[in-house]
Amino acid sequence: MAFKTAWTVPFDVATGSRDSGDPLGFRAYANRLARELVPGLTKANQLTRGFSVLCLGLQIAQSTGASEAEVRDRFLRFERLWVASEVRSLGDDAVFPGKRRAAQLLADAEVTGEHSLSSSLLTNQLSAGTWGTYRRAASAFGLIGGGGRRQVTMADTALLPLGRRMAAALRRDAFPNNYPGAWAKSDWVGPSVLDEFNVTPVPSADEVTDLSKGVEEFDGHRERPLGRLRTEFDHHGNLRLGELRINQLARGQARALVQARALVDAIEAIEFPFRRWVYAGQKPDYRASIKHLPLWQLASHEPEMVHLAEMLMAASKAQLANRVEDHHRWICQGRGAPTWEPGSSLASAGSGSQPDFTLRTLQGLFEEGVAPRAVV
Repeated sequence: MAFKTAWTVPFDVATGSRDSGDPLGFRAYANRLARELVPGLTKANQLTRGFSVLCLGLQIAQSTGASEAEVRDRFLRFERLWVASEVRSLGDDAVFPGKRRAAQLLADAEVTGEHSLSSSLLTNQLSAGTWGTYRRAASAFGLIGGGGRRQVTMADTALLPLGRRMAAALRRDAFPNNYPGAWAKSDWVGPSVLDEFNVTPVPSADEVTDLSKGVEEFDGHRERPLGRLRTEFDHHGNLRLGELRINQLARGQARALVQARALVDAIEAIEFPFRRWVYAGQKPDYRASIKHLPLWQLASHEPEMVHLAEMLMAASKAQLANRVEDHHRWICQGRGAPTWEPGSSLASAGSGSQPDFTLRTLQGLFEEGVAPRAVV
Protein backbone atom coordinates (compact mmCIF):
# COMPACT_ATOMS: atom_id res chain seq x y z
CA MET A 1 0.00 0.00 0.00
CA ALA A 2 1.58 3.24 -1.17
CA PHE A 3 1.63 6.60 0.58
CA LYS A 4 -1.81 8.16 0.66
CA THR A 5 -2.17 11.28 -1.48
CA ALA A 6 -5.11 13.02 0.20
CA TRP A 7 -3.94 13.34 3.78
CA THR A 8 -5.32 16.80 4.42
CA VAL A 9 -8.45 15.41 6.05
CA PRO A 10 -7.93 15.88 9.81
CA PHE A 11 -8.12 12.77 11.96
CA ASP A 12 -7.49 11.71 15.52
CA VAL A 13 -3.90 10.46 15.71
CA ALA A 14 -5.01 8.02 18.40
CA THR A 15 -6.61 5.94 15.63
CA GLY A 16 -3.15 4.55 14.88
CA SER A 17 -2.92 5.78 11.28
CA ARG A 18 0.67 5.66 10.04
CA ASP A 19 0.66 9.07 8.39
CA SER A 20 -0.08 12.57 9.60
CA GLY A 21 -1.23 14.38 6.51
CA ASP A 22 0.08 16.04 3.39
CA PRO A 23 -0.86 19.72 3.77
CA LEU A 24 1.37 21.09 0.98
CA GLY A 25 1.59 18.25 -1.52
CA PHE A 26 5.12 17.20 -0.60
CA ARG A 27 4.18 13.64 0.43
CA ALA A 28 2.33 12.92 -2.78
CA TYR A 29 5.54 13.81 -4.58
CA ALA A 30 7.47 11.56 -2.19
CA ASN A 31 5.20 8.69 -3.16
CA ARG A 32 6.13 9.07 -6.80
CA LEU A 33 9.83 9.26 -5.98
CA ALA A 34 9.55 6.17 -3.80
CA ARG A 35 8.44 4.09 -6.76
CA GLU A 36 11.62 5.11 -8.58
CA LEU A 37 13.94 4.57 -5.62
CA VAL A 38 12.55 1.20 -4.53
CA PRO A 39 10.65 -0.39 -7.44
CA GLY A 40 8.02 -2.97 -6.57
CA LEU A 41 7.85 -2.23 -2.85
CA THR A 42 5.93 0.19 -0.66
CA LYS A 43 6.13 1.50 2.88
CA ALA A 44 3.83 -1.22 4.20
CA ASN A 45 4.98 -4.53 2.68
CA GLN A 46 8.03 -4.94 4.88
CA LEU A 47 7.70 -8.61 5.89
CA THR A 48 8.72 -11.72 3.98
CA ARG A 49 6.03 -13.53 5.92
CA GLY A 50 3.42 -11.10 4.65
CA PHE A 51 3.98 -12.46 1.14
CA SER A 52 3.68 -16.03 2.45
CA VAL A 53 0.42 -15.27 4.26
CA LEU A 54 -1.03 -13.81 1.08
CA CYS A 55 -0.02 -16.89 -0.93
CA LEU A 56 -1.34 -19.45 1.56
CA GLY A 57 -4.48 -17.41 2.14
CA LEU A 58 -5.16 -17.24 -1.60
CA GLN A 59 -4.54 -20.97 -1.99
CA ILE A 60 -6.95 -21.80 0.83
CA ALA A 61 -9.55 -19.31 -0.36
CA GLN A 62 -9.58 -20.64 -3.92
CA SER A 63 -9.73 -24.27 -2.78
CA THR A 64 -12.64 -23.71 -0.38
CA GLY A 65 -14.68 -20.99 -2.12
CA ALA A 66 -16.87 -21.49 -5.19
CA SER A 67 -17.59 -17.86 -6.08
CA GLU A 68 -15.73 -14.57 -5.92
CA ALA A 69 -17.66 -13.61 -2.79
CA GLU A 70 -16.82 -16.93 -1.11
CA VAL A 71 -13.16 -16.77 -2.11
CA ARG A 72 -12.82 -13.29 -0.60
CA ASP A 73 -14.67 -14.37 2.52
CA ARG A 74 -12.40 -17.43 2.99
CA PHE A 75 -9.29 -15.32 2.53
CA LEU A 76 -10.45 -12.81 5.13
CA ARG A 77 -11.30 -15.55 7.63
CA PHE A 78 -7.86 -17.10 7.19
CA GLU A 79 -6.27 -13.71 7.72
CA ARG A 80 -8.31 -13.20 10.90
CA LEU A 81 -7.19 -16.64 12.11
CA TRP A 82 -3.58 -15.66 11.46
CA VAL A 83 -3.77 -12.27 13.16
CA ALA A 84 -5.61 -13.68 16.17
CA SER A 85 -3.01 -16.42 16.58
CA GLU A 86 -0.20 -13.88 16.29
CA VAL A 87 -1.77 -11.56 18.85
CA ARG A 88 -2.43 -14.43 21.25
CA SER A 89 1.21 -15.51 20.92
CA LEU A 90 2.99 -12.14 20.75
CA GLY A 91 0.60 -9.62 22.30
CA ASP A 92 1.63 -6.03 21.55
CA ASP A 93 4.59 -7.28 19.49
CA ALA A 94 2.26 -8.64 16.79
CA VAL A 95 2.85 -6.87 13.47
CA PHE A 96 0.02 -7.70 11.07
CA PRO A 97 -2.73 -5.13 10.35
CA GLY A 98 -5.84 -5.54 12.48
CA LYS A 99 -4.09 -6.58 15.66
CA ARG A 100 -5.96 -4.07 17.86
CA ARG A 101 -9.36 -5.35 16.83
CA ALA A 102 -8.13 -8.94 17.12
CA ALA A 103 -7.06 -8.24 20.72
CA GLN A 104 -10.56 -6.97 21.51
CA LEU A 105 -12.16 -10.07 19.99
CA LEU A 106 -9.77 -12.30 21.94
CA ALA A 107 -10.79 -10.58 25.17
CA ASP A 108 -14.44 -11.30 24.33
CA ALA A 109 -13.54 -14.92 23.53
CA GLU A 110 -12.19 -15.43 27.03
CA VAL A 111 -15.76 -14.91 28.23
CA THR A 112 -17.73 -16.62 25.45
CA GLY A 113 -15.24 -19.36 24.54
CA GLU A 114 -15.64 -18.45 20.87
CA HIS A 115 -13.25 -16.24 18.91
CA SER A 116 -15.04 -14.73 15.91
CA LEU A 117 -13.65 -15.24 12.42
CA SER A 118 -16.59 -13.45 10.81
CA SER A 119 -15.88 -10.02 12.36
CA SER A 120 -13.76 -7.65 10.26
CA LEU A 121 -10.42 -6.55 11.73
CA LEU A 122 -10.24 -3.27 9.78
CA THR A 123 -12.71 -0.80 8.29
CA ASN A 124 -11.91 -2.28 4.88
CA GLN A 125 -9.91 -5.38 5.64
CA LEU A 126 -9.54 -6.45 2.02
CA SER A 127 -7.82 -3.26 0.88
CA ALA A 128 -6.04 -2.31 4.13
CA GLY A 129 -4.99 -5.80 5.21
CA THR A 130 -2.63 -8.38 3.74
CA TRP A 131 -4.29 -8.58 0.33
CA GLY A 132 -4.28 -4.85 -0.37
CA THR A 133 -0.82 -4.38 1.11
CA TYR A 134 1.06 -7.18 -0.63
CA ARG A 135 -0.78 -8.15 -3.82
CA ARG A 136 0.89 -5.67 -6.21
CA ALA A 137 4.39 -6.53 -5.01
CA ALA A 138 3.51 -10.25 -5.01
CA SER A 139 2.48 -9.88 -8.64
CA ALA A 140 5.66 -7.97 -9.53
CA PHE A 141 7.84 -10.63 -7.89
CA GLY A 142 6.12 -13.51 -9.72
CA LEU A 143 4.21 -15.04 -6.80
CA ILE A 144 0.75 -14.40 -8.24
CA GLY A 145 -0.45 -13.57 -11.75
CA GLY A 146 -2.59 -10.55 -12.50
CA GLY A 147 -2.46 -9.06 -9.02
CA GLY A 148 -0.94 -5.78 -10.13
CA ARG A 149 -4.00 -4.44 -11.94
CA ARG A 150 -6.22 -1.73 -10.47
CA GLN A 151 -9.25 -4.03 -10.39
CA VAL A 152 -8.51 -7.62 -9.39
CA THR A 153 -10.78 -10.64 -9.08
CA MET A 154 -9.39 -12.81 -6.30
CA ALA A 155 -11.02 -16.00 -7.59
CA ASP A 156 -9.23 -15.60 -10.93
CA THR A 157 -5.86 -14.48 -9.56
CA ALA A 158 -3.38 -17.23 -10.40
CA LEU A 159 -1.06 -18.54 -7.72
CA LEU A 160 2.16 -19.09 -9.66
CA PRO A 161 4.73 -21.84 -8.92
CA LEU A 162 6.88 -19.57 -6.77
CA GLY A 163 3.80 -18.49 -4.81
CA ARG A 164 2.77 -22.10 -4.31
CA ARG A 165 6.21 -22.84 -2.89
CA MET A 166 5.89 -19.94 -0.45
CA ALA A 167 2.43 -21.17 0.57
CA ALA A 168 3.79 -24.68 1.14
CA ALA A 169 6.72 -23.34 3.17
CA LEU A 170 4.41 -21.34 5.43
CA ARG A 171 2.06 -24.28 5.92
CA ARG A 172 4.95 -26.54 6.94
CA ASP A 173 6.37 -23.97 9.34
CA ALA A 174 3.23 -22.49 10.90
CA PHE A 175 0.67 -25.29 10.67
CA PRO A 176 2.60 -28.58 10.95
CA ASN A 177 -0.27 -30.43 12.65
CA ASN A 178 -3.30 -28.69 11.17
CA TYR A 179 -4.88 -27.78 7.88
CA PRO A 180 -5.81 -24.09 8.28
CA GLY A 181 -8.35 -24.30 5.45
CA ALA A 182 -10.66 -26.23 7.76
CA TRP A 183 -10.97 -23.18 9.98
CA ALA A 184 -11.32 -20.71 7.09
CA LYS A 185 -14.93 -21.80 6.62
CA SER A 186 -15.81 -21.38 10.30
CA ASP A 187 -17.56 -18.46 11.98
CA TRP A 188 -15.53 -18.94 15.13
CA VAL A 189 -12.71 -20.92 16.68
CA GLY A 190 -11.98 -21.85 20.26
CA PRO A 191 -9.24 -19.65 21.75
CA SER A 192 -7.15 -22.66 22.75
CA VAL A 193 -6.99 -23.80 19.12
CA LEU A 194 -5.03 -20.65 18.30
CA ASP A 195 -2.20 -21.88 20.52
CA GLU A 196 -1.63 -24.87 18.22
CA PHE A 197 -0.29 -22.71 15.39
CA ASN A 198 3.35 -21.62 15.09
CA VAL A 199 2.40 -18.10 14.01
CA THR A 200 5.20 -15.52 14.19
CA PRO A 201 6.43 -12.77 11.85
CA VAL A 202 9.79 -14.55 11.52
CA PRO A 203 10.01 -16.31 8.14
CA SER A 204 11.49 -19.73 7.54
CA ALA A 205 14.59 -20.18 5.41
CA ASP A 206 12.45 -21.59 2.59
CA GLU A 207 10.24 -18.49 2.53
CA VAL A 208 13.26 -16.20 2.38
CA THR A 209 14.81 -18.29 -0.42
CA ASP A 210 11.62 -18.27 -2.48
CA LEU A 211 11.01 -14.54 -2.12
CA SER A 212 14.66 -13.87 -2.97
CA LYS A 213 14.18 -15.73 -6.25
CA GLY A 214 11.19 -13.60 -7.13
CA VAL A 215 12.92 -10.35 -6.24
CA GLU A 216 16.05 -11.37 -8.13
CA GLU A 217 14.16 -12.14 -11.33
CA PHE A 218 12.17 -8.89 -11.08
CA ASP A 219 15.33 -6.91 -10.39
CA GLY A 220 17.21 -8.41 -13.32
CA HIS A 221 14.92 -6.69 -15.82
CA ARG A 222 15.41 -3.20 -14.33
CA GLU A 223 19.10 -2.25 -14.11
CA ARG A 224 19.16 -4.09 -10.77
CA PRO A 225 17.91 -1.17 -8.66
CA LEU A 226 17.22 -3.37 -5.63
CA GLY A 227 20.56 -5.12 -5.97
CA ARG A 228 22.25 -1.72 -6.08
CA LEU A 229 20.50 -0.76 -2.85
CA ARG A 230 21.62 -4.10 -1.44
CA THR A 231 25.20 -3.03 -2.21
CA GLU A 232 24.63 0.23 -0.37
CA PHE A 233 23.06 -1.60 2.56
CA ASP A 234 26.09 -3.88 2.83
CA HIS A 235 28.44 -0.90 2.55
CA HIS A 236 26.76 1.35 5.13
CA GLY A 237 24.81 -1.14 7.27
CA ASN A 238 21.70 0.95 6.66
CA LEU A 239 19.75 2.69 3.88
CA ARG A 240 19.68 6.32 5.01
CA LEU A 241 18.78 8.72 2.25
CA GLY A 242 21.69 11.03 2.96
CA GLU A 243 24.34 8.30 2.84
CA LEU A 244 23.54 6.56 -0.44
CA ARG A 245 26.20 6.97 -3.12
CA ILE A 246 24.58 8.28 -6.27
CA ASN A 247 27.16 6.71 -8.57
CA GLN A 248 26.23 3.25 -7.24
CA LEU A 249 22.56 3.57 -8.20
CA ALA A 250 20.64 2.95 -11.40
CA ARG A 251 20.00 6.04 -13.52
CA GLY A 252 16.36 6.41 -12.50
CA GLN A 253 17.23 5.91 -8.86
CA ALA A 254 20.01 8.53 -9.00
CA ARG A 255 17.60 11.12 -10.43
CA ALA A 256 15.02 10.27 -7.78
CA LEU A 257 17.61 10.44 -5.00
CA VAL A 258 18.67 13.99 -5.95
CA GLN A 259 15.02 15.05 -5.91
CA ALA A 260 14.31 13.19 -2.68
CA ARG A 261 17.13 14.95 -0.83
CA ALA A 262 15.91 18.32 -2.08
CA LEU A 263 12.37 17.42 -1.08
CA VAL A 264 13.45 16.57 2.46
CA ASP A 265 15.16 19.97 2.73
CA ALA A 266 11.98 21.70 1.52
CA ILE A 267 9.81 19.81 4.00
CA GLU A 268 12.05 20.92 6.84
CA ALA A 269 12.15 24.52 5.63
CA ILE A 270 8.49 24.99 4.68
CA GLU A 271 6.14 22.23 5.81
CA PHE A 272 7.34 21.77 9.39
CA PRO A 273 7.02 25.50 10.24
CA PHE A 274 3.56 25.46 8.67
CA ARG A 275 2.62 22.51 10.87
CA ARG A 276 3.76 24.41 13.98
CA TRP A 277 1.60 27.33 12.87
CA VAL A 278 -1.45 25.06 12.72
CA TYR A 279 -0.69 23.10 15.87
CA ALA A 280 0.83 25.74 18.16
CA GLY A 281 -0.19 29.04 16.58
CA GLN A 282 3.43 30.03 15.91
CA LYS A 283 3.40 31.89 12.58
CA PRO A 284 6.49 31.06 10.51
CA ASP A 285 9.10 33.69 9.89
CA TYR A 286 10.15 32.30 6.54
CA ARG A 287 13.45 33.48 5.13
CA ALA A 288 13.64 34.66 1.55
CA SER A 289 16.05 31.75 0.94
CA ILE A 290 13.08 29.38 0.56
CA LYS A 291 12.56 31.00 -2.83
CA HIS A 292 15.89 29.58 -3.94
CA LEU A 293 15.59 25.96 -2.76
CA PRO A 294 16.98 23.47 -5.32
CA LEU A 295 13.63 21.69 -5.35
CA TRP A 296 11.96 24.30 -7.54
CA GLN A 297 14.32 23.53 -10.43
CA LEU A 298 14.30 19.78 -9.87
CA ALA A 299 10.52 19.48 -9.57
CA SER A 300 9.46 21.65 -12.50
CA HIS A 301 7.37 18.68 -13.74
CA GLU A 302 5.32 18.45 -10.50
CA PRO A 303 2.14 20.61 -10.58
CA GLU A 304 1.95 21.03 -6.79
CA MET A 305 5.58 22.11 -6.56
CA VAL A 306 5.25 24.49 -9.52
CA HIS A 307 2.21 26.12 -7.91
CA LEU A 308 3.99 26.55 -4.57
CA ALA A 309 7.11 27.97 -6.26
CA GLU A 310 5.03 30.49 -8.21
CA MET A 311 3.27 31.59 -5.03
CA LEU A 312 6.57 32.11 -3.22
CA MET A 313 8.37 33.86 -6.07
CA ALA A 314 5.65 36.51 -6.31
CA ALA A 315 5.58 37.21 -2.56
CA SER A 316 7.54 39.60 -0.39
CA LYS A 317 9.28 38.21 2.67
CA ALA A 318 6.41 39.39 4.89
CA GLN A 319 3.90 37.59 2.69
CA LEU A 320 5.61 34.18 2.50
CA ALA A 321 3.67 32.50 5.32
CA ASN A 322 0.35 33.67 3.89
CA ARG A 323 1.27 32.38 0.43
CA VAL A 324 2.13 28.97 1.92
CA GLU A 325 -1.30 28.96 3.56
CA ASP A 326 -2.89 29.93 0.24
CA HIS A 327 -1.12 26.99 -1.41
CA HIS A 328 -2.46 24.69 1.30
CA ARG A 329 -5.99 25.91 0.60
CA TRP A 330 -5.44 25.33 -3.12
CA ILE A 331 -4.30 21.76 -2.40
CA CYS A 332 -7.37 21.12 -0.25
CA GLN A 333 -9.76 22.57 -2.80
CA GLY A 334 -8.37 20.27 -5.47
CA ARG A 335 -8.74 17.24 -3.23
CA GLY A 336 -12.10 18.16 -1.74
CA ALA A 337 -10.58 18.06 1.75
CA PRO A 338 -11.01 20.36 4.77
CA THR A 339 -8.22 22.86 5.35
CA TRP A 340 -5.93 23.05 8.35
CA GLU A 341 -6.54 26.30 10.21
CA PRO A 342 -3.52 28.07 11.79
CA GLY A 343 -3.67 28.02 15.56
CA SER A 344 -6.34 25.31 15.65
CA SER A 345 -4.23 22.92 17.82
CA LEU A 346 -4.92 20.16 15.28
CA ALA A 347 -3.19 17.08 16.68
CA SER A 348 -2.31 15.60 13.30
CA ALA A 349 -0.47 18.79 12.33
CA GLY A 350 1.89 18.29 15.25
CA SER A 351 2.83 14.74 14.33
CA GLY A 352 4.78 15.24 11.12
CA SER A 353 7.76 13.15 10.12
CA GLN A 354 10.01 12.92 7.13
CA PRO A 355 9.01 10.45 4.41
CA ASP A 356 11.31 7.45 4.36
CA PHE A 357 10.76 6.76 0.64
CA THR A 358 10.17 3.06 1.53
CA LEU A 359 13.88 2.49 2.18
CA ARG A 360 12.95 1.18 5.61
CA THR A 361 10.89 -1.53 3.93
CA LEU A 362 13.76 -2.78 1.83
CA GLN A 363 16.13 -2.69 4.79
CA GLY A 364 13.68 -4.90 6.69
CA LEU A 365 13.70 -7.49 3.91
CA PHE A 366 17.48 -7.37 3.67
CA GLU A 367 17.77 -7.97 7.41
CA GLU A 368 15.50 -11.01 7.03
CA GLY A 369 17.87 -12.34 4.39
CA VAL A 370 16.07 -11.50 1.14
CA ALA A 371 19.00 -10.80 -1.18
CA PRO A 372 18.73 -9.77 -4.82
CA ARG A 373 22.20 -10.02 -6.33
CA ALA A 374 24.34 -7.08 -5.26
CA VAL A 375 26.05 -5.07 -7.99
CA VAL A 376 29.82 -5.40 -7.79
